Amino acid sequence: MGNTKKKKKRSAAHIIIIAASIMFSLIVFIITGGFFVIRGYYEKSNYIADPLSLELNSDITIERDAEGKDSDQDLIRQVEEDLIKNAKGSKVSDEEVTNFLLIGTDRREEGWAGNSDAMILVSINRKTEQIIMTSIMRDTYAMIPQYGNGKINLAHALAGAPLLVQAVEENFSIEIDYYATINFADFIEVIDQIGGITLEVREEEIPVANKYVRDMNYDAGIDLDDGIITEQAGEIHLTGKQALGYSRIRYVGNWDYERTERQRKVLMKVIEKVKTMNLLEINSFVSFLLSKITHNVPETDIFAFILEAINIMQYDVISERIPYDGLYQSLVIDGQSVLCPDWEATKEKLHSMIYGN
Repeated sequence: MGNTKKKKKRSAAHIIIIAASIMFSLIVFIITGGFFVIRGYYEKSNYIADPLSLELNSDITIERDAEGKDSDQDLIRQVEEDLIKNAKGSKVSDEEVTNFLLIGTDRREEGWAGNSDAMILVSINRKTEQIIMTSIMRDTYAMIPQYGNGKINLAHALAGAPLLVQAVEENFSIEIDYYATINFADFIEVIDQIGGITLEVREEEIPVANKYVRDMNYDAGIDLDDGIITEQAGEIHLTGKQALGYSRIRYVGNWDYERTERQRKVLMKVIEKVKTMNLLEINSFVSFLLSKITHNVPETDIFAFILEAINIMQYDVISERIPYDGLYQSLVIDGQSVLCPDWEATKEKLHSMIYGN
């Protein structure tokens, strides 16, 4: 009788050990398999380690506005002094917050990095379970390291994403963990890869979006009306080319302020569509997307982000832009129309939005 009980105990223990071994083996198999899948993704992307030093492109020419004289010199002098003082601030960071700088470039020629027409700071806050998307308007007047003061989008044209990251960090006193850059031509392909997006498009926006589509067709040497928007205003399903045309609209509504809002709307529609994908569709999309971007995210970090992606995708998304309403002034400096933020108030609001303080 006693031996029978002992045998039963040994059998139960043996079953538990076998089950635990199987579970452990499965976990190892899943993690290992996932690692190789992600490695396959990673090898398709264009990873660039941050350079130790940056060489500025001396051939860049600054476009001046066609009309308008410089603002009051005393006012400009005060803005310049504020920029120097502002750039000396210490950078804020938080282990629970990851900051990505997403950069959309209009690069039509080889030999230069291209203008950064879209700059969106994407902050993932795991404490508040929020994703904060903050567009930085390209006409924001800022201090550019190694160069001086100018429109912030000049930084990318001078030395690419690393210099733009430095400029954003030093002007806004935050740490940016990673950046990802995509050219407009590749952006079109990414939107088409997910089957396009559906957006509310106003009547006055359609001809302007079509103008950009025709410009792209002209550059490509194809029929000017290829792929233009022919639908009436309202909910319209946009192709990649049409979505890019929509994202570039500047002269309708509230000028460049509204253009950055359109860019965030497109990005949010992409996120919403990815949320509805099954595993096979996500696998195809991620593989395609990474082949189109340039970034500085190490392989191990990408692995970690993909593991928590399902949870992050459930976070609330908040949309903002800088300069904030009421916290800037418009000036003409050196023949350029620029937006000059109230840096102290702007940084206080940005830090509160990102870090939840």
